[in-house]
Amino acid sequence: MRSIAIIGGDARQIEMMRTFADENIRTYALGFDHVQLHHGLKATFQEVPWQQIEALLFPVSGIKEQDTVEAVFSSQPLVIDREQLQKTSSACKWYTGIKGTGGKALEKGMKRKLHPLLERDDVAILNGIPTAEGIVYLLIKHTDITIHGADIVVLGAGRVGLTVANTLQAMGAHVTSISNDPYERARLKTMQIKNGPLEKLPDMMPSADMVVNTIPALVLTKSLLREAKPQLFILDVASGEGGTDFEYAKERGLKAMLAPGLPGWLAPKRAGQMLAETVLFDLNQL
Repeated sequence: MRSIAIIGGDARQIEMMRTFADENIRTYALGFDHVQLHHGLKATFQEVPWQQIEALLFPVSGIKEQDTVEAVFSSQPLVIDREQLQKTSSACKWYTGIKGTGGKALEKGMKRKLHPLLERDDVAILNGIPTAEGIVYLLIKHTDITIHGADIVVLGAGRVGLTVANTLQAMGAHVTSISNDPYERARLKTMQIKNGPLEKLPDMMPSADMVVNTIPALVLTKSLLREAKPQLFILDVASGEGGTDFEYAKERGLKAMLAPGLPGWLAPKRAGQMLAETVLFDLNQL
Protein backbone atom coordinates (compact mmCIF):
# COMPACT_ATOMS: atom_id res chain seq x y z
CA MET A 1 0.00 0.00 0.00
CA ARG A 2 1.22 3.49 -0.84
CA SER A 3 1.99 5.70 2.16
CA ILE A 4 1.99 9.44 2.82
CA ALA A 5 2.93 11.37 5.96
CA ILE A 6 1.18 14.58 7.05
CA ILE A 7 3.05 16.68 9.60
CA GLY A 8 0.73 19.14 11.34
CA GLY A 9 -2.04 21.24 9.86
CA ASP A 10 -5.72 21.88 10.42
CA ALA A 11 -9.11 20.61 9.20
CA ARG A 12 -7.88 20.69 5.60
CA GLN A 13 -5.39 17.94 6.35
CA ILE A 14 -8.13 15.75 7.82
CA GLU A 15 -10.03 16.05 4.55
CA MET A 16 -6.84 15.23 2.66
CA MET A 17 -6.59 11.99 4.63
CA ARG A 18 -10.12 11.09 3.53
CA THR A 19 -9.26 11.71 -0.12
CA PHE A 20 -6.07 9.66 0.14
CA ALA A 21 -7.97 6.79 1.80
CA ASP A 22 -10.38 6.75 -1.15
CA GLU A 23 -7.34 6.07 -3.33
CA ASN A 24 -6.19 3.26 -1.03
CA ILE A 25 -3.29 5.31 0.34
CA ARG A 26 -2.29 5.02 3.99
CA THR A 27 -1.70 8.34 5.77
CA TYR A 28 0.47 8.71 8.86
CA ALA A 29 -0.72 11.78 10.79
CA LEU A 30 1.67 13.62 13.11
CA GLY A 31 0.30 16.29 15.44
CA PHE A 32 -3.33 15.14 15.53
CA ASP A 33 -3.60 13.71 19.04
CA HIS A 34 -6.58 15.92 20.01
CA VAL A 35 -8.93 14.80 17.25
CA GLN A 36 -10.51 11.51 16.23
CA LEU A 37 -9.25 10.30 12.86
CA HIS A 38 -11.17 7.90 10.65
CA HIS A 39 -8.87 7.93 7.65
CA GLY A 40 -5.40 8.47 9.09
CA LEU A 41 -3.05 6.72 11.50
CA LYS A 42 -1.85 8.83 14.40
CA ALA A 43 1.90 8.55 14.77
CA THR A 44 5.02 10.13 16.22
CA PHE A 45 8.19 10.80 14.27
CA GLN A 46 9.67 7.59 15.63
CA GLU A 47 6.69 5.46 14.54
CA VAL A 48 6.59 6.38 10.85
CA PRO A 49 8.29 3.99 8.37
CA TRP A 50 10.01 6.85 6.60
CA GLN A 51 11.66 4.67 3.95
CA GLN A 52 8.20 3.73 2.65
CA ILE A 53 6.80 7.27 2.52
CA GLU A 54 6.00 8.46 -1.00
CA ALA A 55 5.16 12.06 -0.06
CA LEU A 56 5.62 14.31 2.95
CA LEU A 57 3.09 17.10 3.56
CA PHE A 58 3.69 20.12 5.75
CA PRO A 59 0.88 22.59 6.63
CA VAL A 60 -0.44 25.19 4.22
CA SER A 61 1.06 27.88 6.50
CA GLY A 62 4.50 26.38 5.92
CA ILE A 63 7.40 25.88 8.30
CA LYS A 64 8.05 28.43 11.00
CA GLU A 65 11.22 29.41 12.83
CA GLN A 66 13.11 26.69 14.69
CA ASP A 67 11.44 24.00 12.55
CA THR A 68 8.01 24.36 14.15
CA VAL A 69 4.80 23.83 12.18
CA GLU A 70 1.17 24.71 12.80
CA ALA A 71 -0.69 21.84 14.45
CA VAL A 72 -4.12 22.95 15.68
CA PHE A 73 -5.04 19.45 16.87
CA SER A 74 -1.84 18.87 18.84
CA SER A 75 -1.55 19.16 22.62
CA GLN A 76 1.94 20.62 22.33
CA PRO A 77 4.08 22.49 19.77
CA LEU A 78 5.08 20.28 16.85
CA VAL A 79 8.77 20.47 15.99
CA ILE A 80 10.22 18.74 12.93
CA ASP A 81 12.62 15.89 13.70
CA ARG A 82 15.23 16.31 10.98
CA GLU A 83 17.02 13.10 11.92
CA GLN A 84 13.88 11.08 11.21
CA LEU A 85 13.02 12.90 7.98
CA GLN A 86 16.51 12.21 6.70
CA LYS A 87 15.43 8.56 6.43
CA THR A 88 13.02 9.32 3.56
CA SER A 89 14.14 8.13 0.14
CA SER A 90 15.37 10.55 -2.50
CA ALA A 91 12.17 9.80 -4.46
CA CYS A 92 9.94 11.07 -1.64
CA LYS A 93 8.41 14.44 -2.55
CA TRP A 94 8.10 17.11 0.13
CA TYR A 95 5.13 19.50 -0.10
CA THR A 96 4.16 22.63 1.78
CA GLY A 97 1.64 25.42 1.26
CA ILE A 98 4.08 28.32 1.26
CA LYS A 99 7.83 27.99 1.57
CA GLY A 100 8.77 31.01 3.69
CA THR A 101 12.06 31.51 5.51
CA GLY A 102 11.56 28.38 7.63
CA GLY A 103 11.03 26.23 4.56
CA LYS A 104 14.08 27.66 2.84
CA ALA A 105 16.17 26.95 5.93
CA LEU A 106 14.92 23.35 6.00
CA GLU A 107 15.73 22.93 2.30
CA LYS A 108 19.24 24.23 2.78
CA GLY A 109 19.91 22.27 5.95
CA MET A 110 18.58 18.95 4.66
CA LYS A 111 19.40 19.38 0.98
CA ARG A 112 15.86 18.48 -0.02
CA LYS A 113 13.46 20.38 -2.28
CA LEU A 114 10.15 21.69 -0.94
CA HIS A 115 7.26 22.00 -3.40
CA PRO A 116 5.04 24.99 -2.38
CA LEU A 117 1.51 24.11 -3.49
CA LEU A 118 0.10 27.64 -3.21
CA GLU A 119 2.65 28.92 -5.72
CA ARG A 120 1.11 26.72 -8.39
CA ASP A 121 -1.26 28.58 -10.70
CA ASP A 122 -3.91 25.86 -10.64
CA VAL A 123 -3.99 25.69 -6.83
CA ALA A 124 -3.88 29.45 -6.31
CA ILE A 125 -6.72 30.05 -8.75
CA LEU A 126 -8.95 27.42 -7.14
CA ASN A 127 -7.92 28.60 -3.67
CA GLY A 128 -9.07 32.07 -4.63
CA ILE A 129 -12.70 30.94 -4.73
CA PRO A 130 -13.15 30.07 -1.01
CA THR A 131 -10.92 33.03 -0.15
CA ALA A 132 -13.19 35.42 -2.06
CA GLU A 133 -16.29 33.90 -0.45
CA GLY A 134 -14.69 34.29 2.98
CA ILE A 135 -13.86 37.93 2.26
CA VAL A 136 -17.46 38.63 1.26
CA TYR A 137 -18.68 36.97 4.47
CA LEU A 138 -16.35 39.03 6.67
CA LEU A 139 -17.10 42.31 4.91
CA ILE A 140 -20.81 41.77 5.46
CA LYS A 141 -20.34 40.67 9.06
CA HIS A 142 -18.05 43.49 10.17
CA THR A 143 -19.57 46.53 8.43
CA ASP A 144 -22.92 48.27 8.66
CA ILE A 145 -23.25 49.07 4.96
CA THR A 146 -23.92 46.90 1.93
CA ILE A 147 -21.20 45.78 -0.45
CA HIS A 148 -23.43 47.06 -3.24
CA GLY A 149 -22.55 50.72 -3.69
CA ALA A 150 -19.55 50.64 -1.35
CA ASP A 151 -16.16 52.07 -2.33
CA ILE A 152 -13.78 49.15 -1.96
CA VAL A 153 -10.03 49.15 -2.61
CA VAL A 154 -8.38 45.79 -3.29
CA LEU A 155 -4.60 45.78 -2.84
CA GLY A 156 -2.87 43.28 -5.10
CA ALA A 157 -4.22 41.76 -8.30
CA GLY A 158 -2.62 38.36 -8.29
CA ARG A 159 -4.63 35.17 -8.57
CA VAL A 160 -6.52 35.84 -5.31
CA GLY A 161 -6.78 39.60 -5.62
CA LEU A 162 -8.15 39.36 -9.14
CA THR A 163 -10.89 36.94 -8.07
CA VAL A 164 -11.77 39.14 -5.08
CA ALA A 165 -11.99 42.31 -7.18
CA ASN A 166 -14.14 40.60 -9.81
CA THR A 167 -16.46 39.11 -7.17
CA LEU A 168 -16.98 42.39 -5.34
CA GLN A 169 -17.59 44.31 -8.56
CA ALA A 170 -20.17 41.72 -9.62
CA MET A 171 -21.97 42.43 -6.32
CA GLY A 172 -22.28 46.10 -7.22
CA ALA A 173 -19.31 47.55 -5.34
CA HIS A 174 -17.25 50.43 -6.72
CA VAL A 175 -13.94 48.58 -6.85
CA THR A 176 -10.48 50.00 -7.40
CA SER A 177 -7.70 47.43 -7.69
CA ILE A 178 -4.14 48.50 -6.89
CA SER A 179 -1.12 46.76 -8.42
CA ASN A 180 2.32 47.73 -9.69
CA ASP A 181 2.34 44.85 -12.18
CA PRO A 182 1.52 46.05 -15.74
CA TYR A 183 0.29 42.55 -16.69
CA GLU A 184 -2.12 42.46 -13.72
CA ARG A 185 -3.42 45.94 -14.53
CA ALA A 186 -3.97 44.91 -18.15
CA ARG A 187 -6.04 41.95 -16.94
CA LEU A 188 -8.06 44.29 -14.74
CA LYS A 189 -8.64 46.64 -17.65
CA THR A 190 -10.06 43.82 -19.79
CA MET A 191 -12.44 43.04 -16.92
CA GLN A 192 -13.44 46.72 -16.72
CA ILE A 193 -12.19 47.03 -13.15
CA LYS A 194 -10.83 50.45 -12.22
CA ASN A 195 -7.14 50.13 -11.34
CA GLY A 196 -3.88 51.91 -10.72
CA PRO A 197 -0.35 51.57 -9.29
CA LEU A 198 0.49 51.75 -5.58
CA GLU A 199 1.49 55.40 -5.91
CA LYS A 200 -2.19 56.20 -6.51
CA LEU A 201 -3.30 54.61 -3.24
CA PRO A 202 -3.16 57.89 -1.25
CA ASP A 203 -5.82 59.27 -3.61
CA MET A 204 -8.12 56.32 -2.87
CA MET A 205 -7.88 56.15 0.92
CA PRO A 206 -10.03 59.16 1.95
CA SER A 207 -13.16 57.84 0.19
CA ALA A 208 -12.69 54.09 0.80
CA ASP A 209 -15.35 52.31 2.86
CA MET A 210 -13.42 49.03 2.88
CA VAL A 211 -9.89 47.95 1.98
CA VAL A 212 -8.96 44.34 1.24
CA ASN A 213 -5.23 43.64 1.25
CA THR A 214 -3.64 40.59 -0.39
CA ILE A 215 -0.04 41.91 -0.51
CA PRO A 216 2.30 40.24 2.06
CA ALA A 217 4.31 43.42 2.69
CA LEU A 218 3.64 46.63 4.59
CA VAL A 219 1.49 48.74 2.28
CA LEU A 220 -1.11 50.26 4.61
CA THR A 221 1.31 52.50 6.46
CA LYS A 222 0.71 55.09 9.15
CA SER A 223 0.72 57.92 6.60
CA LEU A 224 -1.99 56.20 4.52
CA LEU A 225 -4.14 55.23 7.48
CA ARG A 226 -4.01 58.80 8.71
CA GLU A 227 -6.01 59.80 5.61
CA ALA A 228 -8.72 57.14 6.03
CA LYS A 229 -12.28 57.89 7.14
CA PRO A 230 -13.09 56.73 10.72
CA GLN A 231 -15.60 54.17 9.45
CA LEU A 232 -13.07 52.38 7.22
CA PHE A 233 -12.89 48.58 7.60
CA ILE A 234 -9.60 46.91 6.67
CA LEU A 235 -9.54 43.19 5.91
CA ASP A 236 -5.99 41.90 5.51
CA VAL A 237 -5.82 38.37 4.07
CA ALA A 238 -2.12 38.42 3.19
CA SER A 239 0.10 35.67 4.61
CA GLY A 240 2.33 36.14 7.63
CA GLU A 241 1.81 39.40 9.49
CA GLY A 242 -0.14 40.94 6.64
CA GLY A 243 0.48 44.34 5.12
CA THR A 244 -1.19 46.70 7.60
CA ASP A 245 0.17 48.84 10.43
CA PHE A 246 -2.29 47.29 12.88
CA GLU A 247 -0.84 49.12 15.86
CA TYR A 248 -1.53 52.53 14.33
CA ALA A 249 -4.91 51.40 13.03
CA LYS A 250 -5.88 50.53 16.59
CA GLU A 251 -4.50 53.83 17.85
CA ARG A 252 -6.66 55.68 15.31
CA GLY A 253 -9.70 53.59 16.20
CA LEU A 254 -9.90 51.99 12.77
CA LYS A 255 -11.42 48.54 12.47
CA ALA A 256 -8.74 46.25 11.01
CA MET A 257 -8.68 42.46 10.85
CA LEU A 258 -5.92 40.03 9.89
CA ALA A 259 -7.47 36.90 8.36
CA PRO A 260 -4.95 34.76 6.46
CA GLY A 261 -5.81 31.21 5.41
CA LEU A 262 -9.55 31.79 5.02
CA PRO A 263 -10.16 28.49 3.15
CA GLY A 264 -8.83 26.59 6.15
CA TRP A 265 -11.65 27.64 8.48
CA LEU A 266 -14.35 28.69 6.04
CA ALA A 267 -14.27 25.76 3.60
CA PRO A 268 -11.78 23.16 4.88
CA LYS A 269 -13.55 20.28 3.15
CA ARG A 270 -13.27 21.69 -0.37
CA ALA A 271 -9.85 23.21 0.29
CA GLY A 272 -8.52 19.89 1.59
CA GLN A 273 -9.94 17.97 -1.36
CA MET A 274 -8.32 20.40 -3.78
CA LEU A 275 -4.90 20.08 -2.15
CA ALA A 276 -5.11 16.29 -2.00
CA GLU A 277 -6.17 16.04 -5.65
CA THR A 278 -3.23 18.24 -6.64
CA VAL A 279 -0.75 16.09 -4.71
CA LEU A 280 -2.22 12.89 -6.17
CA PHE A 281 -2.07 14.25 -9.72
CA ASP A 282 1.54 15.29 -9.16
CA LEU A 283 2.58 11.93 -7.69
CA ASN A 284 0.84 9.98 -10.45
CA GLN A 285 2.91 11.83 -13.04
CA LEU A 286 6.12 10.35 -11.67
